[in-house]
Amino acid sequence: FLLKERAQKWQQHTRSFNKKKAFKRPSQQGLEKAYNGTLVDYVLKRGLDPQQCLSHGIFMAKRKFSGIERDCLAFAFYEGSQIINIQYKTTDKQFSFEADCELIPYGIDNVLGCDEMVITEGLFDAEAMIEAGFANTVSVPNGAGTDFKRSFERFKYSHLADIKTVYIAGDNDEEGLKCRENIAAYFGEARCKQVE
Repeated sequence: FLLKERAQKWQQHTRSFNKKKAFKRPSQQGLEKAYNGTLVDYVLKRGLDPQQCLSHGIFMAKRKFSGIERDCLAFAFYEGSQIINIQYKTTDKQFSFEADCELIPYGIDNVLGCDEMVITEGLFDAEAMIEAGFANTVSVPNGAGTDFKRSFERFKYSHLADIKTVYIAGDNDEEGLKCRENIAAYFGEARCKQVE
């Protein structure tokens, strides 16, 4: 009975959420399943395994930044088998998202059915946690500027329904502390633990 009630709530919630705005799906054209030497070096310098990154949906792509086409990493935001959005990131930390696509938590499927969740401020941080063995990790999509209501609310009765403990693994700079506060405010301080 409880599962049926939760499924009905989730369907009603999703229908009302989806009525608000129609989102595009990103083009997957140009996503490459291999890195060039520059990106391999960059990923290795961050302490990550390039093959693991590729297997987790971090592709290579070409994207224009300030009018110049650059090689960059393309972080695919999956929900199920569907790519909902893509963030493109250069080695000098410039980034952009696909226009008019929904901004959801990165790695949201990682917490489906889990009672604990690790949440990071950035996509590389989430990948580091996953490679360290914490598969139940997500990242806020847009750092301290994340609109939690817009990004997380749709998953309240599905992916986040069983979460009892939220481990906040944010940065210790000003933006990171602001992000930590926002995460705790959204999920409720009583179920949040700060990772130092």
